[in-house]
Amino acid sequence: MKVQWTRNSLRLRISPDELKLLRERQPVREILPVSGGALELRLSPAEQTGLLLEGSVLHFRLSPADLADLLEAREGVYFHQNSVRYYVEKDFAYAFGEEPS
Repeated sequence: MKVQWTRNSLRLRISPDELKLLRERQPVREILPVSGGALELRLSPAEQTGLLLEGSVLHFRLSPADLADLLEAREGVYFHQNSVRYYVEKDFAYAFGEEPS
C-alpha cells in the first residue's frame, strides 16, 4: 500500500493483492518503523466508514457498502470527514507488472 498524506488529505493506493485481502474482509497494513516504536496505518472492513487514531495506529475503516463500492469501482472511492479528504484508489501499476515506487 502506498500512503500519501498532507495536513488535510490521506490517499491510499492499493495493489490487486491488497484488494483481494479486503475482499476476504482482512485488513491491509503499512508499518513505518521509527525510533522507539512504529507507526501503523490499517485499512480494514468495519461497520462504519471513517478514520480513527488509537495510539500509534491510524485506522481507515470501510463500511460494507463502501467496501463494495471499492471492489466495483474502476479507480477508487473518496470520502470527507471533518476537514480531511481521504481516498482509497487501486494502483494500476501493480496490475501491469511494474515495480511499486
